[in-house]
Amino acid sequence: MTPTVAGQPTATRAAGGTGTPAAACSFDKNTAFVTQLQTLINDERAGNNLPKLSVNAQLAAAAEAHAADLLCSNTLSHEGSDGSTPESRVEAQGFDASLVAENIYAAPVNVGSPQTALDWWLGDADSLANIMNPNITTFGVAYVSSEQSMLGGYFVVVFAKP
Repeated sequence: MTPTVAGQPTATRAAGGTGTPAAACSFDKNTAFVTQLQTLINDERAGNNLPKLSVNAQLAAAAEAHAADLLCSNTLSHEGSDGSTPESRVEAQGFDASLVAENIYAAPVNVGSPQTALDWWLGDADSLANIMNPNITTFGVAYVSSEQSMLGGYFVVVFAKP
């Protein structure tokens, strides 16, 4: 069974148990959602006397690759369809991290928004701890969606410290 995030909707892999390869799956990106979520997370940190995080392109690439994998394989998990972990995905993008954390959220396209993702994370102890971790200094945010995906739209945030 694929690990999932407690309280989030669950999905199973596509027929055959292997999911759809990312190369055969099309999806849309929403840069406005990415920017909004970056701002919401940094505002939440600032409101708790924590420094704002800097955006990192390598972490954003790791987040987007995982979001696309989740969408294309119809899953919601911190483990990639290839067995990857947040740490291995960050390393694959060439980012040398001493600390990595990841938040994921999925919701139907007409329901999910940067605010609904943040609200869910603020109500989840592990996700909240990632957002408020004082050791985190940088992050990357991604959002991908498809009407053909079981869960619709996926937000992934990768937090790290070099």
